[in-house]
Amino acid sequence: MRTKTCGGLAGAALLAAGIAGPAAAADADDNAYLEGIVIGTYQATGESHIDGQKIDDEANGELYLFGALDMGPGAWNLEVRAATTPADHGVSSFYGSNASVGETTDGDGDGRIAVTQLFYELPMGLGDLRAGLLDPTAVLDGNDVANTEYTQFLAGAFVNNPTIGFPSFVLGGAYQGNTPGHLGYKLFVGSDSGLQAEDDPTYHNVFAVGGHRGGYRKGVFTGAELDWHADGYTAQAGVWYDTGEVAPLGRTDGGENGYGLYALAGTPLAAGRLEGRAGIANEDAQAAANFLSLAYELPLRFANRDTTLGVAVARTGDSGRLAFDSDPIYRAEAYWRINVAGSFYVSPDLQYINNAGFEAGRDDVLIGGTRVGYEFY
Repeated sequence: MRTKTCGGLAGAALLAAGIAGPAAAADADDNAYLEGIVIGTYQATGESHIDGQKIDDEANGELYLFGALDMGPGAWNLEVRAATTPADHGVSSFYGSNASVGETTDGDGDGRIAVTQLFYELPMGLGDLRAGLLDPTAVLDGNDVANTEYTQFLAGAFVNNPTIGFPSFVLGGAYQGNTPGHLGYKLFVGSDSGLQAEDDPTYHNVFAVGGHRGGYRKGVFTGAELDWHADGYTAQAGVWYDTGEVAPLGRTDGGENGYGLYALAGTPLAAGRLEGRAGIANEDAQAAANFLSLAYELPLRFANRDTTLGVAVARTGDSGRLAFDSDPIYRAEAYWRINVAGSFYVSPDLQYINNAGFEAGRDDVLIGGTRVGYEFY
């Protein structure tokens, strides 16, 4: 672990204490709170090389904090993440097997502490308005079974729909409202280049909303979603569009806009819950052209302890514009989360992946790992 990363984690701990102090003092008025989680993961595969590059086993650690403070008619919300530095040739960089790796890296690829959300939330009408530094994945494409890498599935494809061109941690606004009955809706408008942009992962990039991204002018990422829920059944449908252009796949002239449609559906099944995801996107703008997944979560009582079993399968379809021999990515994952003591848990994890990176020549692979975590409130 590099010195910079150690300093980042120490800074996160100090920030947690700084938030917790006022929160504790304000508990009597119930106008502040702090929650968080610390996780550590380890993954390994039997493959030693891919495309001539060495594959290393990978260990990763992450701290997540979220706090809120009532002020005026609404509340300030703060999210902080800190993570260790990703391995140069780690398993996740080749297979997308761990969404917690690289969530907060700087321009040198080192882990760091970062404020990933800072927004004011205000009740308005039949819903709530948010404005500030936002994570669009915290607003759109959410469900109860496959939504967080901290306690559920590790693979990024089971955290969010890969056909949605989400930017990371951007300036924007969001509104979540409800209509009479069982229908709700969500709207998001923000910059299309944020804190973890590949070409400039800095706060300067966050605030330079009129700048450039990959040789093209930045644009606006917009999303809208309708949600229906009744008696444990859910259905969601959404659309997204990015006004900023990207380099087109399969040609060298002009530019392309990312856009697409997505849907989710959930139902109780036996003692657990089944969730499905689907999506299609402009294959001229991005490699992930379509997506379909099913995920199941089952609470189990084992050896007098609360445990959760999760299994999921997915197919990510490849764009027909890719400049190499491509095939869809097939993926499966299973985890077993065991509450060892209080909110401390251990979670063995097993993944199967075929055609990683849409490369038709890449053999299927098994990835084994484990995750340990501690949640606090």
